[in-house]
Amino acid sequence: MRLGKRLAALGLCSALIIGNCVELCSNAEPLDNDSDYEFSASVFYDDVMQNSEWQNTESRKKRGEMLQLSDEILENISTDKLIEAVLDYPFFCDVYAFDNVQTGVDILFDTFNGAKELLNRSDAAAVLLDKYESEPVYTDADAETDILKLTYIEILLTQSSITDKMDETEISKFKEVSLDKYVQKVDSDVYGEFTEDILFDLLGVNSNNAELIGYADSYQNLLSSSTSMLTYVN
Repeated sequence: MRLGKRLAALGLCSALIIGNCVELCSNAEPLDNDSDYEFSASVFYDDVMQNSEWQNTESRKKRGEMLQLSDEILENISTDKLIEAVLDYPFFCDVYAFDNVQTGVDILFDTFNGAKELLNRSDAAAVLLDKYESEPVYTDADAETDILKLTYIEILLTQSSITDKMDETEISKFKEVSLDKYVQKVDSDVYGEFTEDILFDLLGVNSNNAELIGYADSYQNLLSSSTSMLTYVN
């Protein structure tokens, strides 16, 4: 039963794959999250994808260039809204198109200037953690809209450029919240092994923090010894 659930979730991820991403970058100083700069990433992406230039080109590179955020947006957008822009990025799901997810993530940061800008924000870790904590774990298989959003947040949180920004309090919060999310995902009918385990898999590869590496290793050891993660949590 659990294996079937895991394979189903992996199938959901695979079905959403769209290909490879594009190029370019830009840097800007982070703003306070109280910024009232008016920008909706979802509206921006929808407008781009509905115009004739987008629809008439088959060039993946050209389409990626059209989705880049302008310097004005990068200079004025709050970190909270920037994270939403990255999570809503139409080609985010391309990270699943490679032999391993981290390769796809590296390409995402190399080719989408919104993602690259996020790594430069000093408050990126804190804001991502708040968003992670508030993001629900879905239990309804029909709630297709944001099912992968939680996994996207976990992918971002496991990057060394993000974990390096965490202080001791944030590291403790990260561990506590991620374990809680893991237990909920295991109990859900929506997620499978791939999406349940991705945070621990990537964290063990990316983190420069000894405590987080040990945290990820503990999970892997429990898994390899067939010990229930639920037992570890409790």
